[in-house]
This record gives sequence, C-alpha cells and structure tokens, in this order.
Amino acid sequence: MSRTALALVLAALASCGDGGLGPPDSYRVLVPASGATSKSGLPVVKTLGLDDPAAQTLTRLFEEGFASEMLRTVYLAKQLVREGQPGGKPAPAQGHAIASEGLPVVVGLEKDPYGRGLAVERVLRGPLDHPEVPWLGLPVDLERDKALVQTVSGKLAACALHLVLSAGTFSQPPPPVLDQGYRMAMEVVAREWRVGKGPQGVVAYDAGTSEQRKVFADVRIPVLRTGPLLTAHTFPFQGTTTRSTWRISRSNR
Repeated sequence: MSRTALALVLAALASCGDGGLGPPDSYRVLVPASGATSKSGLPVVKTLGLDDPAAQTLTRLFEEGFASEMLRTVYLAKQLVREGQPGGKPAPAQGHAIASEGLPVVVGLEKDPYGRGLAVERVLRGPLDHPEVPWLGLPVDLERDKALVQTVSGKLAACALHLVLSAGTFSQPPPPVLDQGYRMAMEVVAREWRVGKGPQGVVAYDAGTSEQRKVFADVRIPVLRTGPLLTAHTFPFQGTTTRSTWRISRSNR
C-alpha cells in the first residue's frame, strides 16, 4: 500500500472514531468495551453497528410511538437549557456544556433512571472522557422487554425533568413527588400510545415487569377502597346542578 493510500485510510479511521457524542439533538447507540474503564474510572464504551439487532430495535423505537416523543422532549429540554433564561438567568457553563452533547444510549450497561459519565473509545488514541454527561443504560436483551417503550420513556422522562430543573447540571434532584409523578404519567401514556390500529396498537396488558404493570394499574384503573366511601360530584347540566353521592366498596369476590 502506498503512503498516500495509507494516510487516507488512517485519516478516515481517525475521523470516525473521535470519541464525540454528536450534536445535542441526536442520540448515539453504544456498548461497553469489554468491561474496560478509563484512567479516571469511567466505563469505556464504543459505537454499536447499525446492523446489530439491538441498534435496529432502538432505531425503530425512536422513529415512531411515544418513545420518539419523549426523545424529542429531551432535545427540547436541552435547547431550553442552552437558549432559555428562566428568571433572567442563563444556565451555568457546566449545564450549557452538558446540554450541547448528544444523548448516549448504552446497551449492556443497565442504569435506572440514567447513568452519569462515560468514556468513548477512539481509534489510535485513548478513550475520550465525558465525565458529566447523562446516558441511558439498557440491558443487552432488548427483545425480551415487551414493554420496552415504557422502560425507555420512563428513563427519558426522568432525564428531561432533571435536566430542566437543574439547568443542565444535574446537581440537585427534583422533589420526589414531582420526579415520581412525572415519570409515572409518561410511562402510563407510553403503554396506551397507539402505533397501529385496534388493541394491537398499544402495549399488552400483561407485558413488562410486575412493577411496570402496577404503575399502569395504579394510575389507569380506579382503585376501590375498603369500606364505605362517600364522594359528592357536582355536574352543571343545562343550567341546573345535579348532585350525586356514590357509595363504593371493594368486593370480597
């Protein structure tokens, strides 16, 4: 091989392995690099090929359905941090830098709701550290998660909320009630968001873990309490008011 051809090959390899995460309104699918860590102790990851089944699963997930909506929500949250000035104050430099990075999605390094800090493998050089960046961590066997859209949407919801409320720094977690409530709401919507016609367009009622199904049931299905419960409802109808009192008790059957 001539020196010119070798130089071109090396240049091409270097350009496709710079260790970057891409623009802020993008995501990058990664996998652990044989369990390695960088000198600073961050997990080392590398790009997953587009022909890999896991990469194809995530590509489809982010192309349609509610996960794509939540992904765009994260993009908008980053834009708010970069360009917005809530209370007349711009985000700190650290938050602006984090909100300027792409979103890493790591398959094979599960974290809930997200991880912080990783190092991206580079060609002919050591891994490039991204010590503050948040990343989504998912299990290897994505196809086994029949409620994957709920799993991913919940993680994205937490990431977006924490990003906005901390001005991109992730320095202080939001109030637990708000944190859990927002994530729960987005997971419920994810299960009911239709991507096709008929009942096949939503997540099956028995899909996912017991905790995921409980989240859906607690929000979507009315909970009946033990013993008598009196509730007064006022319904304005054609200029009149109808008051209805309902006694609800849990069946012993």
